[in-house]
This record gives sequence, C-alpha cells and structure tokens, in this order.
Amino acid sequence: MKNRFSLLCSAALLLASSVCAQTEVRMDMYVPLFNSGEWYDSQNFESWEPGQNPEENFFISRVRPRERFVNEKTQVYPAEDAKGKKVLWWMPISNGDWTLNLPSYTMRNDIFSMWSYLDVHGGWNQPMLRSSGTFGDVCHKNGVRNSVLVFFDSGSTIDYTKPSQNAPSKFFAMLFKEEGGKFVNAERLVKMFRYYGISGWSINPEVSMTQDTANKLQDFLVACREAAEKLGWGDQWNLCWYDSMLNSGGVSFSMNTLYSSNQNWFAYRDDRTKQVADHFFLNYNHGSGQITNAVRTAKSLGHSPFDVYTGQHIGTRGLGDSWESIMENEISIGTWGEHSQNNIFYNSTDKGSAPEIQSQVYTEKLEMFFSGGNRNPKNTPEYITSRGDLSYANMQKFNGVATKVVAQSTLNELPFVTYFSLGNGLCNYEKGEKFSDFQWYNLGMQDFMPTWRWWVIDDNGNVPADAIKCDLSYDEAYMGANSLKFSGKTAKSNVRLFKTQFAVKGSEKATLVYKVKEGTDAKMKLTYSLQGSEDQFKSVVVPAAKAGEWSTATWKLSDWGINNGDVIACLGVTIENTDEKYAVNVGELSIVDPAKTFNPVKPTIITDGYEMQMNHSAYNYETIKLIWKAKDSEDPWTTVYNDDVDTWYYEVMVREDGGEPKMVNRTTSWAAVTVVQLTATSKTFEMGVRAVAPDGVTRSEIAWLDQVFEHKYEYKTGIVFDGRKIVPDEEFTISLEDPTIPTAHWILTAEDGTTVKEEDGQAITASCPSVGLYNLSVSFDNPSPEDPDAVYQKTYDGLVVVTPEATGRYPKADFTFDEDIDISEGPQNVTFTFNGIKGEGYTSNAIDLTDGTHFFAADPAVLGTPSTITMAAWVKPTNLAGQVMSLRDLGTNPSWGSTWIYLEKEKTTGQVQFCLMGRDRGSDFKDMFSGVEVKIGTWYHIAMVLDRDNREVRLYVNGKRVAEQSVSFKTSYDLYSLGTEGFQGSIDEVQFWNKALTDEEMAVAMYGYTPDKVPAGLQGYWIFEDKCADNDKKFPNLGKAGEEFPGGVFKGRL
Repeated sequence: MKNRFSLLCSAALLLASSVCAQTEVRMDMYVPLFNSGEWYDSQNFESWEPGQNPEENFFISRVRPRERFVNEKTQVYPAEDAKGKKVLWWMPISNGDWTLNLPSYTMRNDIFSMWSYLDVHGGWNQPMLRSSGTFGDVCHKNGVRNSVLVFFDSGSTIDYTKPSQNAPSKFFAMLFKEEGGKFVNAERLVKMFRYYGISGWSINPEVSMTQDTANKLQDFLVACREAAEKLGWGDQWNLCWYDSMLNSGGVSFSMNTLYSSNQNWFAYRDDRTKQVADHFFLNYNHGSGQITNAVRTAKSLGHSPFDVYTGQHIGTRGLGDSWESIMENEISIGTWGEHSQNNIFYNSTDKGSAPEIQSQVYTEKLEMFFSGGNRNPKNTPEYITSRGDLSYANMQKFNGVATKVVAQSTLNELPFVTYFSLGNGLCNYEKGEKFSDFQWYNLGMQDFMPTWRWWVIDDNGNVPADAIKCDLSYDEAYMGANSLKFSGKTAKSNVRLFKTQFAVKGSEKATLVYKVKEGTDAKMKLTYSLQGSEDQFKSVVVPAAKAGEWSTATWKLSDWGINNGDVIACLGVTIENTDEKYAVNVGELSIVDPAKTFNPVKPTIITDGYEMQMNHSAYNYETIKLIWKAKDSEDPWTTVYNDDVDTWYYEVMVREDGGEPKMVNRTTSWAAVTVVQLTATSKTFEMGVRAVAPDGVTRSEIAWLDQVFEHKYEYKTGIVFDGRKIVPDEEFTISLEDPTIPTAHWILTAEDGTTVKEEDGQAITASCPSVGLYNLSVSFDNPSPEDPDAVYQKTYDGLVVVTPEATGRYPKADFTFDEDIDISEGPQNVTFTFNGIKGEGYTSNAIDLTDGTHFFAADPAVLGTPSTITMAAWVKPTNLAGQVMSLRDLGTNPSWGSTWIYLEKEKTTGQVQFCLMGRDRGSDFKDMFSGVEVKIGTWYHIAMVLDRDNREVRLYVNGKRVAEQSVSFKTSYDLYSLGTEGFQGSIDEVQFWNKALTDEEMAVAMYGYTPDKVPAGLQGYWIFEDKCADNDKKFPNLGKAGEEFPGGVFKGRL
C-alpha cells in the first residue's frame, strides 16, 4: 500500500518545533515564603525549629554535596591550576517572575548547565533561606556551592544599636546578640543554612552603616565561618561580598579594587589569617591597574588573589571589560546581571521567542561564554577589546573563560546515568514515550552534562576543519525533552565528553541509547581512556541502529578491554566519515554495576499542614500539591539526603477511575506541585509517589494517598482570536478556549450598541460593516457545587478593530498543498498554494523587535520638550514582558525611563496588563494598570498622554481611556522610544504628538492617516512601509516635523 498523507500548514504550525501540545499552566508562588513578617523577625528566627512546616520541603536540597577531583592529564590545558582561577556566577536563576526557580509548568526558564566551570552560583534573586531545593540539588550534584542574597540598597544608615531605626538595623541587632563574648546566633544561622542545603551567603551592601556595625558584622561573619567548620559545613560555607563599602561602613562605588580602605571586608582586621569574604566581588569600573593592585593587596594580606573576583556587569555592559587583564592575572571572575533573570537568558531570542528556541539559543550562548565563541575550549577567539552586546553574532567573537578556568567534575562513583536532559521542555518523555503534554521546568531533574562543551579534536589534538556539530537539542527526546545530538559532515572528530574517576571491576554494564536520523549506521564509536594512560584512547564500535527508532546497545566493560582495578579517566565518542545530512541523537549513556543492589525507601505522604488540591484545573488536568518523607532524621537539624534512602528522584503517580497507575511528574525534592494530565471523561483519580534508585531502574512500591479526588474543574473562560487588524466586511472567527464547553451565546456590537451578530455555538464567525471598534459579549452556563445555575458572562470592549482600507490590514498566512501525495518512493516536490490575506494599504508592514534588546527611537528634537505629549502605537507582543513605550532620561546611568508603559502582572487578577509608571515622581504618581489582559500575538493600540499643564496622565488601550490620574512628573525628556527591557513583538503606526489628544481625537488617531492628511500636532509619524533612501536602517517621518527626523531601530540597553 502506498503511504499517503494530508497536511494543512499555517503560520502558527510552522513556528512549532515539536509535536507537543505545548500547554503552559502559569501559576504564582505556590508555597508561602514565610509564616509572617520578615524572615529575620525574632518570632521567625530565634524561636524557629526545623520540620514544623511541611511546605519547607520545597526549599530543602535533598542531594548531598559532591566533591570534585583533580586530574591534570584530562584537562584541555594541563598546565592550568584546577584550584586557581574560578567563576562566581552571581546571576539570578529565574525567568523574571521572581518565582525563586521553583519547578513550574512554564518551559521558558533559566536552565543554566555549565556547572563544570563554576565555583559558586550566587542565585542573586534567591532570598534568605528560601532558595528552591531543586536549585540546591543541581548545584550539589555538580560540586557547585549555592548561596542566597541579602541586599541593602536604600534607607538611612544601618546602626545595630538602634534596631528601631530601620529593618537592617533590627536584623543586625538580632544577629549580633552575645553571651559570654560569643555570638549566640552564628551557629543557629549556619545550622539553618545547612538544614536547607544552602552553601553560603551573598551580601550586596549599597547603604552605609556605622563603624561599630561594620566591625560587628565582620566579627559575626568570622564567627559564622568557625561555626560552619564545627558543624561539618565548612567545605560548603562561603561568603560573597560586593565591593561597595569602606572599612568605615561608608558606601563608595569608586574603588573597583582591593586596597587598604576596604580590605577589612576581605581579611579580618584582628587576624589577617582569617578571611571575612571568600569571594570579594570587585565593582565593574576596573582596568588593568585595579586588577593588578587587587592581586598585590590580596597577596600582601596572606591570601590567594583568586579569592578576589573581578566583577563583570553582563548585559548592561555587554560582555564586560578588561578580559585580557583578568585572564592573564591571578584573579578570578565574577558576573552579575540583572535582578530577576540573567541577561544572557533574557537576551536569547535572537532566533525566535518560542520557548524551545530560546532555551536552545540560551544553552548555546552559555557554551560561548564559557568555552568561547566557537563552542570549543580548544578553539577560542582572541580576547575581546570592546564590550559589544549579547547578540548571538557578538558572542561568537567572545574569548570565553575555558583557557584559564579548568573544567571540574564530580563523576567519581557508580552508577553513572545521564539522559542529557536540561530540565525543561514543551512536553515530557520517559524512555522515548511521551507521558505529559504540558510544558515543564525542574532544574533538579537536569542530568549530568558533558564536562566540556565541546572539546572536539582530531587524532593529533588539533581542531578539525570539519568538526562535528554538537548540541543539546530539543528535536528528539528519550528522557525529559531533549537529547545529545551530533550532526553534519566530518572526516573524523574525537569528542571528549566526561571527565571521570570510575574505579571498576570490568563486570559493569555500559549502555548507550541512540537514534540515527537516516539509515542504520551510527558511524560512531564510544571511546575511553584509563588513569595512568589518559592520552591513549580506546574505542568500541556502536552497532547498527533500528531505522528511525531509539536503539539500545549494551556491553560488559570487560568487552571493552577494561579489567578489574582499572580507573576510567575520560569518556567520549569518535565520529567518522559523515555527510551533511548526518544526525545522531544520544538519549542515554550509563555505566552500572549489576552486582550492586538498591532498595529505595517507599515514601510516606504527609497529609496535614497544607492544601493538596489547588485552584488550577481544566478539562484535561487537575493541579495537586503533594509532600512526603522517606526517613526521619535522628537530629531534626540534620537533613536526610536522597542517597540515605537509596533514591535518585521521585515519580508522582496517578490512577484514573481505578485504572492502571501512570507517572505524571518527576522531582528530586520531597514535595511537588503537579499538573496531573487527565482524560476529560475521568470522574475520580488517586495520587501516589514512588522512589527511583540511582540506577534509574529500581523503584519502590507506590505510596498511595488514602484519598480519592473528584475531577471537578472550572471551565477555561478565555477566547481564541488572532487579534489582527481587519478591514470592513472581512470575515473572522472567534472561538472558546475550552473545547469542553457545550455552547455559548455570542453578541457582537458596534460602539453605538447596535448588534452586528448574535448566535449560539462554540464559536462566532462574523464580519463588521464599517471602520471602528466592536465589542464582543460571551456567556455560557458555568455551574459549580455552590451555584449549579451560575452563568459566566464577559464583555470584551474594543476587541475587534476594523481599520480603513486606505490604512490597510496585516497579512494572514495560510498555505495548503496537494492532499494526496505519494511518498512511498521518497521525497516529492510539493506545490504550495497561498490562501491567506495579503496586506494592503499604507500600514501593511510592521517592524519586529525580536530579542528584547532592540528599540525604536527618533531624535528627541522631533518633539522638543513640549509641556503636553501624546505617544501612541500599535503593538503586538510575542512575550508577556518588557517595556513597550517610554520617555527616556539620558542624563542618568543607566538611562532609566522617566515615564513608561510596561507589560506587568496585576496582582489582584494575575493578568498581564499594560501599566503606565513613572520614575523620580512624587508619591502621588501611582502605577496605572489598563484593566485589559494582554494576550500573546494580539494587536493593541496603546497611547499615553502627559499633560503637564493640567497635571494629568492618561492611558488608552484600543482608543479608549482606561486609566487616568492627577500627578506631578518630570519636566524634561531626552528620548522617545518603543521597546527594550525585554519587549518582544511587533510595532506599527508610531505617533508622537506635541499636544494632549482628547478622547475623541484618540478614537480617530488609532486608525492612522494617509500621508496627505496628517493633522497638525502629529510631529512624528512612522508607518514602516518604506526605508530612507540614504539609510536602510531608518524609516522616513511622515509627521509635521518632516523628513529630517527619521526613526530607526537600535540595539542595546538604554
């Protein structure tokens, strides 16, 4: 029989990179940070006892910190000291939502994975004692220390002798309590850190303190170190100190080095052999002079200069400064930037904003930062001499740090199992089978990553001209959502993957799971070297694969020629004689001793102290919080680790309507919030948990919760509409988001209340006769146990925007091709037919701001500095974050906006809305939310009116005034812009007016003007249909200020 298929392609389908449903379930913080008040209130700190609140399990790391080993003979550069230059990654670890990196059902999140080059991950947005346990887990398995932040950035002088003066003074007064000349709370603090699995403390002081407070803080920090040594936490304890404070307690940002005026924060003033800070993080305004001076001062104090970290403000200052001096001197590397998400992650939308694409680009950019722009530590570019930016192209020029920072490893014991999962995805796989259609993120489930990314050489140790391409790719998944991929043409490439120290007997079993894209020949050999002959690699041929399927190859190590007493020092692969179409994905690499048995302890589910069934549900899922324990600690202040109970991770299980158990979640924590995927017809379900052993195979019995949940869900009440601009009489369809709602009543009305169409069903298809805004009302039965007759009703004001034929519409892509194509004989040519809508008129083009760092701006002289201003534009966000529109004050550094519109989450509704904010304003300027929920991919007309004469600010969405207030605000502006600060999307019809538009004028302005009918006061007007003849990066101004004021798209952070 011939193979036949039929396919309908659309623009939306073409964006998808997998067959996953890509369902995202957004949720706020699902576990309280503290019971009451600030963590350091006496009621929380001095009387706090471990184990009283079961939800603490979300913040406890259950992975025992692993030790790293040194073997110079398996280093890329053997002469470098593995204990020398280090990296402190003092960056946030989140997606910008301040959710502390807890596991979630949003793929778009920080999947940092270059652990082998880090000494400490500072987790800049992780607050005291509330760092995600899964973040601690991934740090500890890789031998990386983690820390939490205390940030003092405003207020009056800190004085611990006056605790009522401000919160930090109260904080220090509590910490500094003494009895018998000793701090009574130093040991308690360290015990709390150890209990949660937090290695250390990062302090960012940007407000002054008294001399006595400064001295007492130094005394306390030294006492904490001594307590950590006593408690067995000394190898973990670390203190990071930001260089902004003098010995006296005064604040100064002008030092940028270590010298006599700030050295007491590095070496203890009463005993220079003791360190106050393990990581002395220099401010960013450094040059070679400051760097060499810091090295000299550290040595003069009797300490390693590698404990001084040269700060690099990544993002705002591009890739940083002084790289050659940093790399060639005895000093370490510190990175910061920025507050809620790290700037490399934030700026990884160069190739698109879809979460899979952003994750892929972010991973590659991390490889460029550490291994150099060529993503090979053996082939790094020259030292950069200018900061540049964080674009993909610029990072390809970066020198990286791997030539001087030695990659470290903790792989010194078996079993060794890696699936190469990064810890996020659009869906989730178990042994090649998809078990969840929901997006997910859990760093605790990130596997061991290759030590080097990517050390590729030929047989002579040189980099091949045709080196194989290596990626952690989302195009195939065996476990999790990605796998290791080798692709492209090479004559021969030797890829060194893992630095190891596995003492073996020869009876162990090695396993490789792999998939060949075309044919069955993997053209791959597994390679290894042994301790004592690290440069001599032996190989074993990977057998033929099953075409297009995951294939498994297993060996006894003795089959490789490995004997009892050998120590495996390095694992890798060799790939030979491939062409451009070659691609192989690796889903598992493992070495397991079959003689070693595991007995993972069956967990016990905790049922008291928290709500299990959460207020997140739909026709195909319920959200359940479960907390469990595997063993009680004899000392409640000492953590039970997973390896104490023969466990690697836990699987959350479900049983629908008494059927077969199935796995719905995985985590290393003793707690999980799970979006439980259910069939829409399920009536009841049960929840359970089981433990998985370190071999990845052995499992405990399932611990079932003695409770049956009813699958009762609230309908998803949203609607689906592409939000494009349309013209009169153009047909469109709006449908219900939730397909299980049987029917709804729809009413489409014009602004004057006239009904355009009214009908029942799961969708409405209509057209509008004339230009204007049209409102849509939708209602449907929405019964609940409390009110079985409840009806949901909502009106979307101005949802449908009908624009004049003259100013045009946006194109809508829709392609079909022959539905009966014979592919049995191989690929066939296909003719596509365009069935969509072409853009017409003067505004059929828009500009795309794709990576969060581009912005549109014009010479501020286009308006001058009028006392009344109106800024307006059409915008279509592709990501729910960032600054959409702003008035900039270039006199500040950085050039903060003075008034701006952000995409911001409104706390009471949880909706992302347009929010008009002001800076340097009086207390009367309150944030102004629009009340309109913003949807990705929908066009909105937004405008702000600043009327300084009448002290009034107004916000408009889709031509309607949605917020206003009487305020005082800045009297001068230097730049008018759209975009940057993370905004991604399209903009069009940009209008800058030197007047305050009235409501009536705004209703007209949103539809645009033909070039011959631009009204007075519209000084800047850009429709992006043409580019300037003398500069193809700028667009002509059609406004009254004239062509001498073009607008352009610029890259960078303002």
